[in-house]
Amino acid sequence: MILGADISFIFSIAALVLGAVSLLWLGWLEWRFYRLFRGRAGESLEHLMRAIASELERSIRKHQAVDTVLENIELRLRQSAQNFGLVRFNPYADAGGDQSFALAVLNEHKSGFILSSLFHRDGTRIFAKPILNGTSTYPLSSEEQGAIEQALARQHSAE
Repeated sequence: MILGADISFIFSIAALVLGAVSLLWLGWLEWRFYRLFRGRAGESLEHLMRAIASELERSIRKHQAVDTVLENIELRLRQSAQNFGLVRFNPYADAGGDQSFALAVLNEHKSGFILSSLFHRDGTRIFAKPILNGTSTYPLSSEEQGAIEQALARQHSAE
């Protein structure tokens, strides 16, 4: 019977040690959960999650606003002057130096205008003609047509 008492005493001591270790482990876990849910600055995990969700919503709204601005910029850019063609020439035998020119200014849709300047000793004449989809309703000189072709070539090389 003494042997049975020794064994039950050993089991009691082991149970006490296991209980003490379990209490220490539980205390350590409780401290970790407290830090997790209360945070270092006393914030709860729930408060922190709400703050993150709020910041995420603000970032999404800002991203949407930036997307809208970029779409507007792209629309405006398509209408802006993007492609230019310049041909200098001498239309008169008695005026030298290729002082005359034809300048084509086109947007992404091949529309814009052509500006022509004819230089002569007595003065300069300037003409403007609208361009729609790469052509004009007005007759074009070979120099003006060349300026349009230059502008269109630059547009194709940029794509």
